[in-house]
Amino acid sequence: MNALPEFPIFLRTATALVVGDGPDATAKVALLRSAGLDVTQHADTRDFAGFRLVVLACEQPERYLAPARAAGALVNVVDRPDLCDWTMPAIVTRGAVTVAIGSGGTAPALARDLRARVEAAIPPAYAKLADWCSKQRDLVRRRVHGRDARRRLWQDVLDGAETRAVLAGDSLRADALLARRLAGNPSPRGEVALVGAGPGDPTLLTLVARHAIERADVILHDALVSDAVLNLARREAVRISVGKRCGRHSASQAAINRLLVAQARKGLRVVRLKGGDPLLFGRAAEELDALAAAGFPVQIVPGITAVSAAAARLQMPLTHRGVARGLTLVTGHGKDGPALDHDWDALANCDATLAVYMGARGIGRIAAKLIEAGRAPSTPVVAIENATRDGERSITATLADIADRLGETDGPVLIVIGEVVALAAERATMARAAA
Repeated sequence: MNALPEFPIFLRTATALVVGDGPDATAKVALLRSAGLDVTQHADTRDFAGFRLVVLACEQPERYLAPARAAGALVNVVDRPDLCDWTMPAIVTRGAVTVAIGSGGTAPALARDLRARVEAAIPPAYAKLADWCSKQRDLVRRRVHGRDARRRLWQDVLDGAETRAVLAGDSLRADALLARRLAGNPSPRGEVALVGAGPGDPTLLTLVARHAIERADVILHDALVSDAVLNLARREAVRISVGKRCGRHSASQAAINRLLVAQARKGLRVVRLKGGDPLLFGRAAEELDALAAAGFPVQIVPGITAVSAAAARLQMPLTHRGVARGLTLVTGHGKDGPALDHDWDALANCDATLAVYMGARGIGRIAAKLIEAGRAPSTPVVAIENATRDGERSITATLADIADRLGETDGPVLIVIGEVVALAAERATMARAAA
């Protein structure tokens, strides 16, 4: 979890003093009173005894800091984040639900902009939903035993017809739907989703993938899944790294299969989070077979695969009329090293772009095989390391010298071979010249 610059907290009761008599002070008094706080306002005072919170909305606030803090108060100074013990967030309210957005007082305009976005994303009808959920809590607590089981049920309700009914203004129908759900409330059945985490940038996740990650109880993830993606999970979710990085497996596939089944049998929502797309070079078939044998249906959520992400970063169409009529994806890594059992004649003598996954360690031998099968040594090649991640770099070379040019790598590398590489390089050169 990323470090918090401040700790957000919601206060139910507190005594507050606002020093100042201008519009800023008036606005702060109104805001604090709207939350039920006991607020006193003075234009000027030195008496801070008994106040837990002090807001300085006045000229020369520095002269009040020492006596306020000596009295044990936490101080907020309007428009002076460097002097603040606490800051006021931008606030969105939907009935009992409050969303507070803070920037540590350093970027209030940004906080206001984010508030506007949140306002648009959460319809006012969510106030009714919060009220309805509050009214159903005791019923659910009586009928559903166990914290995890209740959390699962509430997640199903929020994803289900009950929520749609409340938001449509039909709370009676929502009541009936919940009663029906509770009447047939079986032990929760485990769910498994194979989810594509994409190339690393969390903004490239699909909405379905993001939703699955946010709902998961357990996440089994590849080593290359970025922290930015993993941090979308709930804090309570269990994260288990199962390795699956080229040449660095930390768990056997059989062990991963057993773990998936075991977690699902506990009635948990399990996400198997794979870099890129789960159906490309991810051994998904073995996991699907194991889960099917155990009786668990599986949701598959596609992701943006590495070649698509890398090509987009380089503005390199992978097919091009008269240049490349197809795209071939192969793995460059086999069970015991470089994958050298491909049909090299077919790969070398076709008018398709060739993308090699996990090929950095074996690119020298792969290039030699292609040249031996008839591919021209001068064929353009680009290697992209860490596409969409920090440390992204690309190296353009030829089939003859790509191994020497690439050198040692640590991040994930995709290699693209074909004439489209040269076209992209020419386009990049023209763009730089135009700039």
